[in-house]
Order: sequence, then structure tokens, then C-alpha cells
Amino acid sequence: MKHLMLLAACTASVAVASCATMPTSPPIPLSSSYDPAEQVIRPGSNSISGNAVLRTVGGDVRTCAGYPVTIVPVTAYATERFTAIYGNSQSGYIPLSQGKTFSPANPHYENEAGRTETCDSQGNFSFANIADGSYYIVTMVVWGVPQSAYYTERQGGPLFQRVDVSGGETKRVVLTQN
Repeated sequence: MKHLMLLAACTASVAVASCATMPTSPPIPLSSSYDPAEQVIRPGSNSISGNAVLRTVGGDVRTCAGYPVTIVPVTAYATERFTAIYGNSQSGYIPLSQGKTFSPANPHYENEAGRTETCDSQGNFSFANIADGSYYIVTMVVWGVPQSAYYTERQGGPLFQRVDVSGGETKRVVLTQN
């Protein structure tokens, strides 16, 4: 019994110590208000297609295959959010290790903003029948790197790009690390 109590105490102290050393980012306050009506993708005659790719340190190419890709209308709220995450409102990539949180959290934006498709097995995506306007395209390119027999480190991260379309345009984009 003594050994079980000692093991439990050691396990708890290791868990607390490992949690204390995990990096955290401070919450990011957003001043723009969220309006769900602004996030609706209106029907139109434009389309945006493309793919998302990142190159590993070893030179292999990884894609967004199987991951969601979302198109979000450019609004004050979305622009402030993308600028806070990526440092600009045009295009970007941020490694998983540098993730950011928002304060206050907005579950409506996470669940309602824009329209979502899935990248195909080659990392391609397509959005058809969208109105003239400016949009953010955002997705993830993530892969695992084995570190030991019991642990795989996830690498990669989210990518985004701003895209403007008008007049029945078909635009092709490549999301990648700049």
C-alpha cells in the first residue's frame, strides 16, 4: 500500500511539473465586434480553388489532405483576428508550437464563420458559387515525426491567404510558408 501511495504522489508531482513547463501564450483581446450576418458566404459566379503545402526540413512535401479548409469573408473582426495570429492580413503560416488564444473566446466565430470543405487526397480544395468580394482561405498542414517508440511530435500548422474575386472570376491559389 505504501508503494502505491508513493507511486501516486510521484506521478502527480511529475504531472504538475510537466504542466508547469508547457509554453502558453497570453490571451489576445479583440476590439472588433463579431456579426454573424457578415460571415455568410453569399452566392455568386466566382470560384476559388487551390492547394496547401509545406516542405519538411528533409525536403518532403506535406499537404492539407484530409484537413478542413475554410473560406471566411474579410470583415473587421476577421481581419483583426488574422492579424493577431499571423502578424498581417494578407497571408501567413504559424507553427503549431506558436498557437494563440483569444479573449474572450468566440465559439460562434469558430462554428459559424464562412464555409468549409475538405482538402482532397492531393491537398486540393475548391469553393464555387461565391459572390464578388474579399475572402480569407485558411487550412492546416500537419504531420507527425516519430520521436521515440511512444511519442510522435506533430509539426506544421495553419496557413491562410487573402483572395479577392469579382466578375465571374476563377482564381487558383497556393497556400504555403512565405
